[in-house]
Amino acid sequence: MPIGAITCVYVICAIRMKFYTFDVIYLLPLPFSNNSLRFVLVYIYIYITSTEKLIQSANRSVRTADSDADLDSDDDQNTQAVAFPKWLADLTKMNDWPGDYPPFISGSVDLNGIPSEPIYTKDQPCRGKCAFDCNGCLGPSDVIVCSTMIQTFDDGPFTSTSRLLQYFFRQRQRVSFFLIGKNVRDLPNIFRRQRRLGHFIGSHTWSHPYLPSLTNEEIAAQLIWTTWVMNATAGYIPTYFRPPYGGMDDRVRAIAGRVGLRPVVWNLDTNDWRMVEEDRTAEQVLSDVQYWEDHNFTGIILEHDRADSTVDVAINIQRIIGRKSQVVATC
Repeated sequence: MPIGAITCVYVICAIRMKFYTFDVIYLLPLPFSNNSLRFVLVYIYIYITSTEKLIQSANRSVRTADSDADLDSDDDQNTQAVAFPKWLADLTKMNDWPGDYPPFISGSVDLNGIPSEPIYTKDQPCRGKCAFDCNGCLGPSDVIVCSTMIQTFDDGPFTSTSRLLQYFFRQRQRVSFFLIGKNVRDLPNIFRRQRRLGHFIGSHTWSHPYLPSLTNEEIAAQLIWTTWVMNATAGYIPTYFRPPYGGMDDRVRAIAGRVGLRPVVWNLDTNDWRMVEEDRTAEQVLSDVQYWEDHNFTGIILEHDRADSTVDVAINIQRIIGRKSQVVATC
C-alpha cells in the first residue's frame, strides 16, 4: 500500500478514536521508519482537532446568542394582553378579564367554616388573630426562613423586569417572583419568560389590596383570578402566595389554603420601594444588605422590580450576597 494511503488511514483512525495526546499518535506502529512522516501525522491531527474545537466553541456561542435573542425578542411583543380563554368564559360566564376587583364566582372556592375575624383597613389597628403585619405572628405553614439569604421580588411583572431576567440569565441563577394577576394579564410574555427561565413564581393577588379589609368572597376572588390568569397564560398553577403589605391573619390564611396556596412572608426588608418615592437611597439599601452579609444573616429578602432604580439595586444586592441557588420552594 502506498505510504500516502497508509498515512491517511492512520489520521482517520486517530480522529475516530479521539486520541488527544501527541504521545499516543507518535507511538502508533507504522510500517515504515521515517520519523518526518510521524511528525506530519501529528501536525495534521492537531490541525483537525483544533478546527473541531473551534467549531464546537462557535456553536456554543451561537446557542448563547440565540438564547439572548430569544430574551430580547419578547420585549417587542410584551404589551399585548393575554386573551380570555374559552374554558374560563364557560366557567365564569364572562367575556373578558375583570378590573381591579374581580367578582367571586360561585362554586369556585368552598368558603364554609372559614374563621370569623373582623374586617379592618390598613390604617386601622389590627384586629385579626395572628396578624403578621401587626406583630409578626406566623401561622404553622408560613414560610419565612431559609438557610441562605435569597432574593424575592414583589408586584411584577413590569417592563423593567426584562433587564433583571437578562442579568440572572447570564448569572445562571434562579430567584423568586410574586406576581400581581392583572400585571400578568397585561404583560404575558414577560411572565412566560420567567417561567421558561425556571424562576419560582408565586401569587401576589390580582390587584394588590390589603386583604384583611376585604370580605371572604373578595379575598378568594383576588387569589383565584390570579391562579386563573397564570394558568391561561402559561399553563401554570401557583402553590405559594405573598399577601400585599404582609396583611394576613388567620382568616386570610384559611381562605388561601382553600385556594391551594401556602403563605410566604419575609424577615429581611430592603424597603427599596421607597426609592421610587425618593424617600430612600440605593446606598442606604446596599448598606443594609452589606451588614446582613457581613453578619451572616439568613432568610428571605423582600425586593421589588418595579423600576430601573430597584432593578439596579437588585443586581448590586446579588453581587454582595453572591450567587444563591435557592428559591422559596427549596427553603
